[in-house]
Amino acid sequence: MYEGQQNSIEDSSTWQYEVYECASRIIRKYKLTSILDIGCGCGMKLKKLILPASQDITGIDEASTIAWCKQNHDFGTWYDDNLEDPKLDLGRTFDLIISADVIEHLVNPDKLLDVIKRFSSKDSYIVLSTPERDATRGKDDMGPPQYHLHAREWNFNEFRKYIEHQGFRVIKHFRAEPMTPLQLQNGRLRGLRQRIRAFLYALSEGRRFVPSGQILLLKRQS
Repeated sequence: MYEGQQNSIEDSSTWQYEVYECASRIIRKYKLTSILDIGCGCGMKLKKLILPASQDITGIDEASTIAWCKQNHDFGTWYDDNLEDPKLDLGRTFDLIISADVIEHLVNPDKLLDVIKRFSSKDSYIVLSTPERDATRGKDDMGPPQYHLHAREWNFNEFRKYIEHQGFRVIKHFRAEPMTPLQLQNGRLRGLRQRIRAFLYALSEGRRFVPSGQILLLKRQS
């Protein structure tokens, strides 16, 4: 995890939950076996949502987070790397690559996409997510990100164009859906509170509540 991302284990189990649910569906639908998570954090969503579908799991993050994963998980292969200056070469590709809300933290996001290309083949699926700027800040806010650990943010159309320009084919692009009451059974009360606060804020501002994330399912163009 990056500076300021040292959330509690409970928080790490909640954030970007929809991204890993999407990845789990893709694994089962296409019978994928090898999974790479770039910016894996504490690996709790990998354990809950990905491990039941695949035993070949690899996670990449900064050194202290990877040390925690190695000490606390009995699954997965864990590697540390600096995504601002990535040097890791595993000599293999993966069926599915996940990178959930990492790209907005990087000064040069092209480097993350280069890492994804390094570890993917033309047959690999890629699940990539980032906040949707218009939903979180409004369409008229074109200034720097309000969250100081975000280097940049994209709206829906900008992000798709950027990803396509970098050599990826977009299979599906959608907004992260808000939590339904049924999902409370998954222990996501903290995430519900976050969404309730977002809904009430939007209501107070006279705006429609829109899910604040965007998820892309990708393949390499070549």
